[in-house]
Amino acid sequence: MTDGNKIRTHKDLAVWQRAIELLVDVYQITKSFPKEKIYGLVPQMRRAAVSIPTNIAEGADRQIKKEFYQFIHISIGSLSAPETHFIIAIRLSYCLKEQGDEMLPKLDTIRRMLFGLLQHCRTAINVMRSQRMSRYLSLVTRYNSLEVL
Repeated sequence: MTDGNKIRTHKDLAVWQRAIELLVDVYQITKSFPKEKIYGLVPQMRRAAVSIPTNIAEGADRQIKKEFYQFIHISIGSLSAPETHFIIAIRLSYCLKEQGDEMLPKLDTIRRMLFGLLQHCRTAINVMRSQRMSRYLSLVTRYNSLEVL
């Protein structure tokens, strides 16, 4: 991260960095898939893997925390596809069992990181709501005191 652990862009997020590593792994592993799968399972796996860091990046660049929260949810949902694809690829012997077994814990780690980020966003959203409510109550109190005068 840059500037003393301060997050400036999505590229500073550890979960985005892990998702990019996963994406590279997916591309590397699918290179060795049977040629007849180039138009079936391979593009599905690659699109799903691309979707994860892309949604993290798009959400992080939004100005509204609720939107970031939503994009994190989409990224979590996107994780299910490559997980399922690797299970299928292992069962059909398109990749070595070791390759697939190596990918599943990586997917799980990213999932846990996204849930942690989701919790962080949820807390930030709740704090903002609380601050807005406090300001609102302060304004109402001031307004009510003006009516009394």
